[in-house]
Amino acid sequence: VLEASRHEFRLRACGNQQQYQQQVEALGIDDLVSFPGPIAYEQALAEMLGADALMIFQAATCNWQIPAKLFEYAKAQKPILAWTDEQGDTAQMLGKMTNAGYVAPLMDADKIAQCLRHFIDADQWDPANPG
Repeated sequence: VLEASRHEFRLRACGNQQQYQQQVEALGIDDLVSFPGPIAYEQALAEMLGADALMIFQAATCNWQIPAKLFEYAKAQKPILAWTDEQGDTAQMLGKMTNAGYVAPLMDADKIAQCLRHFIDADQWDPANPG
């Protein structure tokens, strides 16, 4: 379903970049995932507004925390791919904020794949705008 010529996942200034880069390379998906470094806030906002979707990664151990980034993402009015516990506060808030949210547990590759497939099948990914 995912093609490097049409899909790109940018994990900007994600921390632990070296570890993640090694994992991405080991999985053979380094043509889909990039790790660009930090940029100025204004540039980050412009990039966010130009994206087809925005992602949040949150472990179930943080169920009682809502990242401030979620509110920026909601203001951008873009679909949000939230890899977080479905019972956590982030998923619950996302359900109240927008109908364009896709939620799957961070550690459940099958559910994440299912969400990505639904997102792509919903034609929300613009192949003419890979970034």
